[in-house]
Amino acid sequence: MKRINMKMIVGIFAAVLMSLAAEGAYDDHERRIGELEAKVAELQKQIAQLKNAPGAKKSDVWRNGSFNYLAIGNSLTQHGICNYWWNKIGMAASDADHDYFHLVIRGLERRFGKVTAHAINFSVWEINAHDRDQTFSRIDKLLDDRISLVTIQLGENVKDFKTFKEDYVSLIEHVRQKTGGKAQIIVIGDFWKDDPVRAEAARKCGVDFVSLDEARENPAKYRSKIGAVVYDAEGKPHTVRHSGVAKHPGDAGMAFIADKVLEKVK
Repeated sequence: MKRINMKMIVGIFAAVLMSLAAEGAYDDHERRIGELEAKVAELQKQIAQLKNAPGAKKSDVWRNGSFNYLAIGNSLTQHGICNYWWNKIGMAASDADHDYFHLVIRGLERRFGKVTAHAINFSVWEINAHDRDQTFSRIDKLLDDRISLVTIQLGENVKDFKTFKEDYVSLIEHVRQKTGGKAQIIVIGDFWKDDPVRAEAARKCGVDFVSLDEARENPAKYRSKIGAVVYDAEGKPHTVRHSGVAKHPGDAGMAFIADKVLEKVK
């Protein structure tokens, strides 16, 4: 169903009203104006009902009465299966129980009981520097006002930084607007480099920020490594041979991120 543009509808009727009044097209123009005004009022009523209808513009991912958590990120949050990675989870975690997303879920369950959670790889936003806002449709299908918590973990793959801060602010504000201003938003800092942009964007928008400075400064402790053993969804073991995978957070790094996020949850 196409989105109803109320301003356009009202504008069309207003133009008709003005035309009738100015040109005196019909002797009974006052009666016709009244009829048109009544139609506009009825359209306004119908549109209001559509906006307030149960399930209108709601994602089917989230549940009423649940603590709803959305993790927006890159490969640290979720990476698809490929020839060097074997599970659809945060890259380099040993299994689905040990990436930060699932560790956060367990922490939320201890605190809030029922939790509904979804993670999405939104690295397309990082690489589309020419117009990052155009990628918002990828996450809009998941955003609605039942979400309790959103974590945003993006930036490690950015190469073009010309509008990075402005784009991060735009992303945060878009998430805030699409969740009705109800969700707590936590921005997660960079795992590999010193990047002040995320902290500045979070501060400007008045949302929470998690620093990963300690993990970044202690790679031997918090990163994975060549030779690490990880498991696919069926529990089959695989050995990390890819240097890109090896620099991602291992289980200790994932636990560090999860703990920092949970510390901020209100």
